[in-house]
Amino acid sequence: MKLVADRLSILDLTLDHAEFMFQLMNTPKWKEFIGDRNIQTVSDASNYIQKILDRPNTDYWVIEQNQGKESIGVVTFMKRDYLDHFDIGFALLPKFMVKDSLLKQHR
Repeated sequence: MKLVADRLSILDLTLDHAEFMFQLMNTPKWKEFIGDRNIQTVSDASNYIQKILDRPNTDYWVIEQNQGKESIGVVTFMKRDYLDHFDIGFALLPKFMVKDSLLKQHR
């Protein structure tokens, strides 16, 4: 899947995103709000992505800036055992965590 707006695109997460996911998953906010997944290397990130890709009812998409093709975050959609409905989440790299940054990027 690929969704394209004026400034941002949303792409399927692939193993090619391992370096980006390594960076994102080691940010303080990821560890605080999502949890430390013990991702110590890009290889660990690649293995984590493969687990995501193999898991039913779990989807991750990468948010990418169209200009420069820089990955800035992820959007998630997953069914958790303890919830009646699917859970939607997101995470951004710290430099994109400015208040309303996604809204500003989308305009």
